[in-house]
Amino acid sequence: MKRLTSSSTALLFLSLALVSCGRSDRGNNAALVYRELEPNDGVFEANDFGVLRPGDLFYIDGFTSDLGFDPFDGFAFTAAEPIHVDFRLFHANARDDFDVCLYDPVLDETLACFATEFDPEVGGVDVTLGGTEFHLVVESFFGEGAYTLEIAVTRLFGREAEAGPALRGSAATPPLRTPRAVSGYRRGDSPAGVTTVTTYALDETTGAIVEEVRVERAGGE
Repeated sequence: MKRLTSSSTALLFLSLALVSCGRSDRGNNAALVYRELEPNDGVFEANDFGVLRPGDLFYIDGFTSDLGFDPFDGFAFTAAEPIHVDFRLFHANARDDFDVCLYDPVLDETLACFATEFDPEVGGVDVTLGGTEFHLVVESFFGEGAYTLEIAVTRLFGREAEAGPALRGSAATPPLRTPRAVSGYRRGDSPAGVTTVTTYALDETTGAIVEEVRVERAGGE
């Protein structure tokens, strides 16, 4: 995958005062605002934002469509240490419905999808091992238009020693459906064409978030 240096990232993506006037619904945080760079519809074209560290807070402004010409916007990140990443996806148009998926480029698998009808779409990523790369993929379930993806990074307190994968999703809201990114945003060289996806559902009796593991075949078979 082509890497962008920190200087080239700043030159290509950074847009401060020009877009700050549109952040009234994102709080009063003084944070960097970047713009996506097309093409970024595939794994090898993902915009690379480099290394994430605790305390990082920034926004990515972009555009996506369900008409086929801009189906995915992929953003690559690498954890400097064990971190937790919270994201919020804001829609510019209330009629649009955009989703986010967590993709592991090492496994060539979509690990989790955050696919509700809510605005903003919210979720999280736990990275238990420094040096781990992951992608967040924005796609349109319905409509086309502008969006803003907020990224906030904190330390992964107390969870570094847990057994399990180095990368996992965590969610605060239940998904309502499966986004197309499950089978569409892939290298496409998986021998079996199978992805195991963890989604999150709300237990209405207990109020707890429960995980569901589902096997998806490429092409929705």
